[in-house]
Amino acid sequence: MKGCSPTDKAIVQSQPTSTSDTNAIPPKNNTSLIPNATNDNVTKWSYTEEEDPLDGGKRIIATVIADSPVTFDMPYGESQFQLSIRKWKSSTEVYIYCTSCQFLTGFMDDKTYRIRFDEEPPIRVLAQGSTSGGSDVVFLGSEQKIIKKLKTARKLVIEPEFYNTGFVPITFSVEGLKW
Repeated sequence: MKGCSPTDKAIVQSQPTSTSDTNAIPPKNNTSLIPNATNDNVTKWSYTEEEDPLDGGKRIIATVIADSPVTFDMPYGESQFQLSIRKWKSSTEVYIYCTSCQFLTGFMDDKTYRIRFDEEPPIRVLAQGSTSGGSDVVFLGSEQKIIKKLKTARKLVIEPEFYNTGFVPITFSVEGLKW
């Protein structure tokens, strides 16, 4: 299980914290939910690299924003989604963050989401919640398999389950990942 503590619903000011270090310092100047926050015209991915001020370790995060928002019933309204890959310390994690929603996740490795790369058949991956109890982030299992596919894919569709809504597909244009 992973941790999360986003502080701003419009722009992600902090990143989910790892189970191995719940005192993580969030990246500064992360504009990952601002459209076109990338210097590369070919890809929608944006990248941050920072040094952890506590131990000097390097944290690298690649982020892409979903192609379109999803509108949920009240009280949530419109929600933006970001898919992120984070390499920090000895782990690499893949997670999805939403600005205004509640993901349903498993507690004992019992919840899976379907994901699909381009026109390939869908696969199932574990969906784990954060240790902080936040429901606006979900960590995906099979990280290395997902990253390998992301490097060559043009499109990723993830079908998370949401509180009081059910399963909703979210599409990401993922072409051009450099990892």
